[in-house]
Amino acid sequence: MTSKSYRACSPDSPEGPAAEAVAREPPRSKGPLFFVHIPKTAGTSFRLGAEAFFGRARVVYDYGVAAPQTDSLVRAALYQGGQDFWAFRRACELQSTAMVAGHVSVRRFVSLFGVERTITFLRNPLSRMASEYLHLVSLGHMKEVSASSLSVRSCRIA
Repeated sequence: MTSKSYRACSPDSPEGPAAEAVAREPPRSKGPLFFVHIPKTAGTSFRLGAEAFFGRARVVYDYGVAAPQTDSLVRAALYQGGQDFWAFRRACELQSTAMVAGHVSVRRFVSLFGVERTITFLRNPLSRMASEYLHLVSLGHMKEVSASSLSVRSCRIA
């Protein structure tokens, strides 16, 4: 057997039968990325970067029924007249959605798009809490508390 005929029969060879079979298959849609936006974890910067990269029309948002950022596609399939997640998935495919994002639980869309297509960012919990507090103060939802009025007790977790 010559090395050329061996390569032609090898599944790793570009000329082999496996490569020919793959070349004949239509490309599979991987579906959109699913971004779980945890508040105060740089999610807004990431989502704006995704809009710049993919284009605004290819990024779909679900920030809840009352949020103005929530896309009409989400409202129609998931908030008005029931929840049809498969119709939502199909609509995303038809409009070539690149990313679905929102302040939602991972459980909301992970079964539609897959854990391997799911993204989130985590942050040091104390830094995140301080950032959330300052954000709420800036919106007027909380009163500012001075550091001198706070007391921290040490505690031990057994």
